Formats: sequence, structure tokens, C-alpha cells
Amino acid sequence: GRQMLRDAYTVLAEFLASRQIKFVPAVCGVFVFARLCPTESTEAEKKLKLLLKKNAVVLAAGTDYHFQRPGWFRICYAVQRERLGEALRRLAACLDEM
Repeated sequence: GRQMLRDAYTVLAEFLASRQIKFVPAVCGVFVFARLCPTESTEAEKKLKLLLKKNAVVLAAGTDYHFQRPGWFRICYAVQRERLGEALRRLAACLDEM
């Protein structure tokens, strides 16, 4: 339980840090908000949403949760390690395409 979540959070945090992506560190819960778009524009957010969909990655934009600045996405890391690894590989492909 808890150790699995800690490990998954560590994997996600290291992925985001290695790509120099800003994120709000998790204190509790199973979500992280990360600025995945290179610019905080609605156009960039829409483009990334399309890329995510194309690569079968389901992430919610922060603007879907009334977050004022576009480009931020909510990432749930409470998944099995293999699934998280695959999701991060797909996410990396999307980000590289941006």
C-alpha cells in the first residue's frame, strides 16, 4: 500500500525532474499537478490533449479543475509500477512531439 505509493511517487517525481518539468509536490493524496506544456497557452494545452489521446494517455488538464493557468495537468500515480512506467514512456513521446 503505502510503500507502493511512495515508490510510484518517487518514479514520477524523478521523471518530471529529469525533464525539468515544474510540479506541485505531493504531500498527501495520489495526484500531482505538473506543467507539461512548454508555454502556458490554451493552444499548447489543446495540442497536448490531442497528443495524449492519440497515445492513449488519460490525463486531466488543470483547467478542467478550474485551475486558472493553462498547461498544467493532473497526474495520478496510484497505479502498478509497470503501468506507470508505460504511461511515462507514452507521456515522454507526447512531450517530445510538442
